[in-house]
Amino acid sequence: MSRRPAVILIGSGSEQRHRELLAELGEAAAVTLLQPGEIGWQLPFVARAMSIDPTDLPSVVRTVAELAPGVDGVLSYEEILLPLVGEVTRHTGVPGLPYPASLVVRDKHAQRSRLNEAAGLRPVRSVVVRDVEAAAAAAAAIGYPVVVKPRNMSGSLGVTVVADEAELAAAVAFGLDARGGGMDPIGDAIVEEFLDGVEFSVDCWVLDGRAGALFTGRITKGFAPQAINTGCVVGRGIAAPEALRAVEHAGCLAAVECGLNRTIANVDLRWVDGEPRVLEVNGRPAGEALPRLAGMSSGLRVGTALAEVVAGREPAAPPSPRRAAGIAFLYPRAAGPFRGLTVPPDLDVVEVRETRAVGEVVAPPPEDPWGRVGWVIATGPDADAVATKLADARARIT
Repeated sequence: MSRRPAVILIGSGSEQRHRELLAELGEAAAVTLLQPGEIGWQLPFVARAMSIDPTDLPSVVRTVAELAPGVDGVLSYEEILLPLVGEVTRHTGVPGLPYPASLVVRDKHAQRSRLNEAAGLRPVRSVVVRDVEAAAAAAAAIGYPVVVKPRNMSGSLGVTVVADEAELAAAVAFGLDARGGGMDPIGDAIVEEFLDGVEFSVDCWVLDGRAGALFTGRITKGFAPQAINTGCVVGRGIAAPEALRAVEHAGCLAAVECGLNRTIANVDLRWVDGEPRVLEVNGRPAGEALPRLAGMSSGLRVGTALAEVVAGREPAAPPSPRRAAGIAFLYPRAAGPFRGLTVPPDLDVVEVRETRAVGEVVAPPPEDPWGRVGWVIATGPDADAVATKLADARARIT
């Protein structure tokens, strides 16, 4: 029996969204948590926990260096902390997300440049711009409709689908000014081709130039012309088998080409005209409760796979999905104080959860791109059955 891995986790995420993932990670590995914030709910799942200031790089590096003996790897599943993990691996030699890869996953232009050079991949065409004039030239060259987005943000923040030049100036201003989740704008935006097709999210382990798909979700968007995530379904029936294999192969290849290592990557793609097109590569597992959905659909324990790959071990092949599981995000219909969710008792769902406090002022996108007030989770025999349950729940929950 192999030794239980020992890993350093920088940032636990939120209890609401990451409790299950941390619990699985802590069961599979001895976790030392370096937490930029309060420590409390995490304690049952970690071997020890220490507070850090993530803005004080020398202090974090010293702490990791002192902990390094006997440690198999360092990781984070928080987007904002990936650059810190890269700095730690560079300065301490503790295995984890390589420093160059930590820069690539936070820079959409750098990603596209890397992927354009890779055989077998077709990333979305894009141009970096800093003003409306450059954006207009890029859009004319690419052809409308186009998508305008910040160069360094995530979570659909600042993203707009632009139908024609009349809509371009507002979209560029929106993209350049976008901020949130601890991320600040860097003064650049991306103008890219609009890909009209089904969107998928592939999570794959990446280790020493190899990668393997763990699970894939089918994404839904809303709030046009913004491209806001409104839900996802994981498991049986999300795509035809041939298409799913092609999407997962492209996702794994993109993660390797971006230089990722010792992590679970999350890659967004769209299926367009019979082939996968790569949108984004993220250096951490999917958020949005997708790892939990993977567990519900197949029994996969994403936290266990994460512990293995961070420690330099290839995770076991994922189990085949037995059913489908999905999530729909709930947004307020108008701005104002959140009054709680009213849930019909006959909904055929697994869970309805409020994610905002009653009385908190909320607003729907685009005023607040992350203005969710709750979510609903459902399971079923296949993806279409789950999508039907989620649509019914979204329509009836007020």
